[in-house]
Amino acid sequence: MTPFELCPVCGGDVITKEVEKLIPGGNNSAAVRVTAEICTHCGERIILERGDHVV
Repeated sequence: MTPFELCPVCGGDVITKEVEKLIPGGNNSAAVRVTAEICTHCGERIILERGDHVV
């Protein structure tokens, strides 16, 4: 079960999937794999803050 039953943008079904999030920082950037809710209709990504972080 996902935190979102339906997409808040289009109302489509939502699935949980691991995706890559790019984080820019000055002249550099980092690619981080995160768990996100993805709409199967419009592709909207919903990334929830879970309190995990990299030090």
